[in-house]
Amino acid sequence: MIALVGASSSRPFGIAAGPDGALWFTDVSGSIGRITTTGTIEKYPLPDGSLPLGITRGPDGALWFTQSGKATIGRISPRAKIDAFKSPVAHPSDITTARDGTLWITGDQRDDAIGTLTIRGAGTLVARIAAPSWPRQIVAGPDGALWFTEFAGNKIGRVTTGGKLIEYAIPTRASAPIGIANGPDGALWFANYYGASIGRVTTHGKFTSIARGLTSDSAPCGITTGPDRAVWFTDALANRIGRVTSGGTIVEYPIPTHDSRPASITTGPDGALWFTEWKSAKIGRITTAGKITEYAIR
Repeated sequence: MIALVGASSSRPFGIAAGPDGALWFTDVSGSIGRITTTGTIEKYPLPDGSLPLGITRGPDGALWFTQSGKATIGRISPRAKIDAFKSPVAHPSDITTARDGTLWITGDQRDDAIGTLTIRGAGTLVARIAAPSWPRQIVAGPDGALWFTEFAGNKIGRVTTGGKLIEYAIPTRASAPIGIANGPDGALWFANYYGASIGRVTTHGKFTSIARGLTSDSAPCGITTGPDRAVWFTDALANRIGRVTSGGTIVEYPIPTHDSRPASITTGPDGALWFTEWKSAKIGRITTAGKITEYAIR
């Protein structure tokens, strides 16, 4: 069963569960959005040219997000108070929270860098990465280090909180990894946009290709572990949401809106998976049984 509700000119990209029982998302067209688990949406405008991309729940209970167009990191409280801090990298892309409460940020292909920010706004450039790299998504791994994808470098990077950087080359040629997440098995799972596959890397750098060669039109993008201990991902060009078990069994569910370009995905407080539809200006919800509901951003 599928429920549909309307459309607009918004461009939702990143999404994260907030401390208030709602989902918060970045809108590349210039705002931060909030959607309740019943589908009520509110938008909070940002300064022109902000270009918000990644978003994460911070250690202080606020949502922190990158503003690539302003070289700043934004903070929005559950009461919608917005602040901005100078970014440690010039073109911040993604953001995550480390175990020690610091925020870690990737700098896109113009920076090829990793930086940190405290909740008081003190930024540090941690590492420069040899180009071409283009670090994209970043996540705090099970080993306490930060793990990130290198879209142009075709590598998975690991950086300790002390700044020691190691890069692991993906054995599959031209995979172009984007999303990365902690898997249910203590490894890191990542989405290969051009490789049409889901990859897995242990904390010791050993790779496995999972669900390789989905279909010729597949382009996995966002990825997360669901409440059912399966890995869920967005298939941007094939217009589907995928589910893969640790044993490699894969099922994909078509999104009802044509060419919606699903981007990021996360587990919501209601036990469903929530995802952004960049091109169709909607937020999607899929249950672990595969039922999809879409909510238009107005």
